[in-house]
Amino acid sequence: MVCDTGSYSFSQSRSFQPIQTACPRAPRRVAVMDAPASDGFKPRASRRRRVQGRGIRFCDRDVDILLALAKMRMLRTTDISNLFFGAIGTCQKRMRKLFDAGLVRTLVTYLASENRYVLTRLGHDFLCEAVEDEAQVPAFRAAPRVDGRSTLHLDLLNQYRIALARGCGANGDIELVRFTPEWDLRSSDPRALIVPDAIMLLAVSRRQRAFALEIDTGTEPPKRVASKVARYDEAAMLRRPIFGAVAPTVTVVAATPRRARSLARAIVTKPGVKRVRLGATPFVLDDGGVRSGFANLARLAKTEGGLERRDFGEPLTT
Repeated sequence: MVCDTGSYSFSQSRSFQPIQTACPRAPRRVAVMDAPASDGFKPRASRRRRVQGRGIRFCDRDVDILLALAKMRMLRTTDISNLFFGAIGTCQKRMRKLFDAGLVRTLVTYLASENRYVLTRLGHDFLCEAVEDEAQVPAFRAAPRVDGRSTLHLDLLNQYRIALARGCGANGDIELVRFTPEWDLRSSDPRALIVPDAIMLLAVSRRQRAFALEIDTGTEPPKRVASKVARYDEAAMLRRPIFGAVAPTVTVVAATPRRARSLARAIVTKPGVKRVRLGATPFVLDDGGVRSGFANLARLAKTEGGLERRDFGEPLTT
């Protein structure tokens, strides 16, 4: 049986045969999916249906990837590659297999961006079975909202968390004891008046210090950010704990150096504000600020002109 396409015909033997026509046209080819089902061709199945039942051999690294997605909710391909792979191409191939198995899915913000992966319900169930202590697996949470504001905020939060973990791992004097993100804090105390983006507990020379992390992507006026920093200082004066941390050091990570300077100029106008560390990307993402990446607040507010790495040369634990 042959399907006439004008200048070419497509037969069941998958061979193209030229046909002479009175008015020759530009040749085109007809895919199998375009042929009617009545001619004996099967409609093309979706990729998810074609991979159902396909075997995949899991390894310990796959469990670590799924556990990281459960803790951080969403990770870019670059983030996963920095954590678990030596080359981004290898990461992409492995994530394709986990996607085909239905353990992860992707979030698309716009077509030119890299993939962002989230854990599926099936992936969470598999993770609970694969981990010896099920208490280590956080509760399943739906995928985060996909918009420019929340996506960039979560991206920067996870980038800083990864950089801090790697920086502490490379530095024997500082240990990351605990990193509790905002969604876990809210679930523990929904009525809290002050909710940071994360509470970090670091062991510096065997002495534990608490930090309240605020991620700033430029979506709020600097004065509003400064007012929130002042509320932290007020809670510290009253010895009121913030999710178990008494007088934590407020750590603000800005998206750009210029944004960090704008925040510094707004914060210094607040009288009596103390215990504030101000960092900026990309400097703070080298090692999470373990060695450098943060700036002196008063000095940064007075700096004019362009900002360089030397302006953010202080560590987090100064």
